[in-house]
Amino acid sequence: MPPPFKNRESQFHAFKAGRESRLEYFYRTHFDTLYFYGLRYIGDGFALESILQEAFLKLWHSREGILSTGHLNNFLRCLVRRQCFAWQRKSLHRFHQSMLPLEGFHESIVEMDDGDKVRDEKTFRILQVTGLLKTQRRDILMRQTV
Repeated sequence: MPPPFKNRESQFHAFKAGRESRLEYFYRTHFDTLYFYGLRYIGDGFALESILQEAFLKLWHSREGILSTGHLNNFLRCLVRRQCFAWQRKSLHRFHQSMLPLEGFHESIVEMDDGDKVRDEKTFRILQVTGLLKTQRRDILMRQTV
């Protein structure tokens, strides 16, 4: 059994060498901090957990380029912040997309009101003219217009 890791730097070097157990160490030590950091940006805990898992996966794939534990911290915070903003933009876009059908709603009501006005004006004119017609013709004309 390998000797236990004594400090953060030795944990970091083992992580950089490819020991998956050290990724778990950094996951456990950073998860809560990053979770509450991301929660300030988005209120959805489930989405935030997905963002954090993706951030740690990217950390694992980028471990060779990480230079120090400070770099690792900044890398994770930057990823989480960027993904939270992307999630917000996507959610805002979805919200605006759901509102698009309602944008023309007010105009369609106005058009319907205008259509009612026009129809009422036509009916008024017809009634004026039909007053001059015989009863039988007036009934036929009124059935056709209504």
